[in-house]
Amino acid sequence: NRKVLRYYRSSDNNDEPWNQTDDNQARLSGLVLLRANYWIIHRVAIDGQMKLYPATQGIEFIEDTNPCPCSDFNIIDTILIQNLDYNGVTVGAGNNDNTIQNSVIRNSKNTDTNDWNGVGLFGGPQRTRVINNEIYNFTHDFYISEHTAEGTVVENNDLYVTRDQYTDCRGDFNGTGPCSAKEDMFGQKAGGSQFEPELIMHNRAWG
Repeated sequence: NRKVLRYYRSSDNNDEPWNQTDDNQARLSGLVLLRANYWIIHRVAIDGQMKLYPATQGIEFIEDTNPCPCSDFNIIDTILIQNLDYNGVTVGAGNNDNTIQNSVIRNSKNTDTNDWNGVGLFGGPQRTRVINNEIYNFTHDFYISEHTAEGTVVENNDLYVTRDQYTDCRGDFNGTGPCSAKEDMFGQKAGGSQFEPELIMHNRAWG
């Protein structure tokens, strides 16, 4: 049976967290999944402006160690993740069959020394599904490290950069370009395999 962490309030109208006022949001500073299987996380807001400690992930699936603290078969659904000084969602090795869907992930804090990812897969997690999200203003909106991530599906997402990330190509923000504080929408050093290919389809990228 699935376990559920879901935000609900009196007189709730099922509005998404990015359409809620600050007073109506259930806001967290971050979320770590550690040996957490079969969870649904629904309608929660994660805001980096609430952090009282150095850079951390928005949502982090802890990477494989021995013994493995991995988290499998979880669904992140209708979540707002914003104002981060690190990655939006980090899925580490050994965390398999997880889904990030119907969410808005936006606005990392720019630095000149680090690349931040909207959704980043590190060490080869298997069968991650990134479906129907809006991801913008990260160095890489979606990223796979140099380890094969078999069965990954990236479908029906909007990936882009807004004008407030446009620069003059000399390091100053100007709102007009022609450069931006972004490297790419899809940053990939690996993909799937012959038997479990990576599928990237029906996404929209602009900016």
